[in-house]
Amino acid sequence: MAEVECPTCEGDVEVPNVSGHYTCPLCDAEFEFESQGFSNDEGEVGNINPILYFVGVMAIAMVLNFLASVLGLDQPGFGP
Repeated sequence: MAEVECPTCEGDVEVPNVSGHYTCPLCDAEFEFESQGFSNDEGEVGNINPILYFVGVMAIAMVLNFLASVLGLDQPGFGP
């Protein structure tokens, strides 16, 4: 259920979380409610599929490994 404000009497009305036309039980005025769908408080990052996240991290690791080999940073004797 969603709680919305009636545009006519400004009273709080509970409606199903489904888009549609509803009648205010307080003033009998008709109004339209548009459902926002599922909302996640975590933001966009919380919606990333874990498999896609893993594939993305692996792709970045492969690109960095390729750059290191092209620049010669993976040669023996380089580094500590």
